[in-house]
Amino acid sequence: MQHRSEQQALTLAFTTFVLFQVFNAFNARAETGTTFNRTFFHNRSLWLALIGVVVLQILVVHWPLMQQLFGTTALSGIDWILAVLVASSVLILEEMRKAVQRAWQRIFRS
Repeated sequence: MQHRSEQQALTLAFTTFVLFQVFNAFNARAETGTTFNRTFFHNRSLWLALIGVVVLQILVVHWPLMQQLFGTTALSGIDWILAVLVASSVLILEEMRKAVQRAWQRIFRS
């Protein structure tokens, strides 16, 4: 197994935390219902902001000037996939919680 450098590990952690917040923004859209509804793409400002955050994160990780300013290093494709999978768990788990809550309420409302 290949050992990661400290800088690579810190960059991966930083990127994962940023992506956690991107996915968490979707959780804030619906307290009890699913965020994946027919209005999912309707908030243009939200989408522009999230795209901006992701683009800035890519620049911080891959543009040498920004790497120097932020102390980051380039991530591999596998690193990005890992960061997205881990960070998306906040959305997936919250969607599961809301689904269970809705089912629970239907059962006990009847």
